[in-house]
Amino acid sequence: LEGSFPMAENGRLGFYFCEPRSVFMFESFHVSQRLRRICRGRPFELRIDTAFELVVQNCRLGRKEWISDELVEVYLELFKRGHAHSVEAWSEGKLAGGVYGTQFGAAFFAESMFHTLPHASNVCLVYLMERLKEGGFHFCDIQYANEHTQLFHPEQLSHERFMKLLKNALRSQALLTA
Repeated sequence: LEGSFPMAENGRLGFYFCEPRSVFMFESFHVSQRLRRICRGRPFELRIDTAFELVVQNCRLGRKEWISDELVEVYLELFKRGHAHSVEAWSEGKLAGGVYGTQFGAAFFAESMFHTLPHASNVCLVYLMERLKEGGFHFCDIQYANEHTQLFHPEQLSHERFMKLLKNALRSQALLTA
């Protein structure tokens, strides 16, 4: 199953591959001028790992077919073991957006994101990429690109290329810190 990603389908947990594999590489991660201005304005208090379960549950809303109860339990256990993280955007004491994912070695696998206020999840993603780069990560895997994530210019990798990057990242260590 190396190189696969977990996802529920009709409530059943499975492991999947996709080709091409979409990955955010630091040198090609694109942030629009508008989003840069928004980030510079610091519209949210950004935190790491202070509301992991709440981020997962918010990401799950409307996506229970992909993020099953069983998968939530897996993510919570990975979080307890230090292999899952969340980045949260807070506004006036309330969670406004977030992104969560898993970490193995120097590879980060972004699983899902949500927002209740405009731009909150995008600000979290930009902050996550900054922290990953600073922490020595090699890349941020997003499995497959959608219309929204295409805005950030993910690289599309063959399975062979992705596996080379993954194996190299698994031999390294990285640390996600605020």
